[in-house]
Amino acid sequence: MELSRQYGAGKYNYTVAGEFRYRRIQDSIARNPEFRFLPPRYIAAYREITFPVNFFIDGRQKDGQLDLDDARSFFQHHRMPENFHRAPEPRGFEGIDIVVNAHPIMPGRNVGGVNTYTPDPNAPSFTNDPNLCGAYEDYILNTVLPLYPNPTGKLRKALNKNLGFFYQTLGGACEQMFPYGKD
Repeated sequence: MELSRQYGAGKYNYTVAGEFRYRRIQDSIARNPEFRFLPPRYIAAYREITFPVNFFIDGRQKDGQLDLDDARSFFQHHRMPENFHRAPEPRGFEGIDIVVNAHPIMPGRNVGGVNTYTPDPNAPSFTNDPNLCGAYEDYILNTVLPLYPNPTGKLRKALNKNLGFFYQTLGGACEQMFPYGKD
């Protein structure tokens, strides 16, 4: 609420999202000695902060300003606001560039305690990996494969299907990986 009043004239928008994300990261750096802000969390943190603007603004609005009463209706009361219209076109992760550029932070982690944030120049980021191909590869190699080293049967089939859906979100900008083969 405070950030919406201070940066969004009482609304939630990409500017507010950028300030909120920055403050949450700074808080984590200052409080969590094991704070890690590396993919896939790095990518997800910026995608999720734009979600309310991209999915919960009345489709008749073109100003990118989420009314806080509407937000409360969705998130607190779990219902659509009265007379709400969904967006006339598909929405995705628009606005991430605005949020990232508000306070650019490279992926990294605290090393040896709080307030020791050290960027990892080799980690995929929106700056060095604009198509997110490196993040895609990193996710498969460092998250999916260690969790599911040798899936079989229905699990293998489900993983292949979901990895295919994940690949589609990249819009064909990267070479598709098939860690479990093609079904």
